[in-house]
Amino acid sequence: MKHWSWLIVGLFLLSGCATKAERNACSIIASYQTPELEQNHFRLLVTAINDKPVMSRPMYQLAPGKVTLQLVELIDHPELGVAPEQRHFETMELDLKPNLRYHLVARFVAANADGPGYWEPIVVETEVFNCSMEQPYVAQPAQ
Repeated sequence: MKHWSWLIVGLFLLSGCATKAERNACSIIASYQTPELEQNHFRLLVTAINDKPVMSRPMYQLAPGKVTLQLVELIDHPELGVAPEQRHFETMELDLKPNLRYHLVARFVAANADGPGYWEPIVVETEVFNCSMEQPYVAQPAQ
């Protein structure tokens, strides 16, 4: 009987750890990496998350799950023939997984350099990291 009580106590403690790990799970959206210009990759800015405007930052800490991003490109390419007033936002939907950092860039589509579809947001890299609520450079938008 004594062994069963230790087993129950151990399982209770382990279940508490799992709950804490789940509670600390997060994802990061990042747009700070230097893009590879030879691949027609350029910087972009996140302007809204789930239809809520956000301040421009290099990274955003979010809860795992589905997210809709509104993005604007910072393309400076000699072939780009779109007038500044015709440049537009793009929307990107992602299903964020826990403890992953998603690096985003704007990909210039040279075939559409003079009109709609001249760019698209893409994830160029994902990397595993341990989520920490102590990262001062990360913002959690209000839900």
